[in-house]
Amino acid sequence: MDEQARHVNRTDAWNSGDAYEPYVGRWSRLVAREFLEWLAVPPGGRWLDVGCGTGALAETILALAAPAKLWASIPRRRTWHSRVIG
Repeated sequence: MDEQARHVNRTDAWNSGDAYEPYVGRWSRLVAREFLEWLAVPPGGRWLDVGCGTGALAETILALAAPAKLWASIPRRRTWHSRVIG
């Protein structure tokens, strides 16, 4: 069986936020804080979070970066769902 054929029937365990959040999401929140400190963007900036997943980075931006606007988008079944805050 070739490599591509082996992956056809697999499902992605991270398709569900419920599965992702306890395993990886808790670390995403910690890394998001460090990432925002490293970026050092002044308050009032405009942010775009593409592929926002469970929203860990977007939530941290709202809590710590005082954005003027935040766009968060994620692909869902061949379309993009977006939310603009601010």
